[in-house]
Amino acid sequence: MATTRNFANWFYVSSREFHDAYNALAQDRSGRNDFIAVKHYLLCHALETSLKGLLAETGNYSYNQLRRNFSHNLLRLLDEVEHVRGASTEIDECRAYVRPINEDYMQGGYGYPNNNVSFTGIQLEHFTTVVQFFVDTLMTDISSYNFADVPMQ
Repeated sequence: MATTRNFANWFYVSSREFHDAYNALAQDRSGRNDFIAVKHYLLCHALETSLKGLLAETGNYSYNQLRRNFSHNLLRLLDEVEHVRGASTEIDECRAYVRPINEDYMQGGYGYPNNNVSFTGIQLEHFTTVVQFFVDTLMTDISSYNFADVPMQ
């Protein structure tokens, strides 16, 4: 049976892989494409999985709660992480990046041209730093053993 720490670790691995994929793509200097929608998706998904991991690690959320209550809503996830773990400048900064793109991310606008223009206004080089903070925070959290490792509901 999966435990909260196993589940949080899975979220960490996923968030790390998506963030690393963003970094690899961001370093592509071939000029073939700017990959703007793909870069946003990679960062948003890295953020989503790191935030869900921070919640899963507490032992207070089931898999279904994380899926149903939050889905791909980054603003709702940020609000919940703030509620559970307290306010921080990183959460506030992240909200500023997420607000204009959250609706597109939730509705798959990175793959379907709903409103992809919302992606163009985000400074990815700054957004990636904030996302990196949450990915790193999740690993620190898992490694600290601050929460009991209980069976995942």
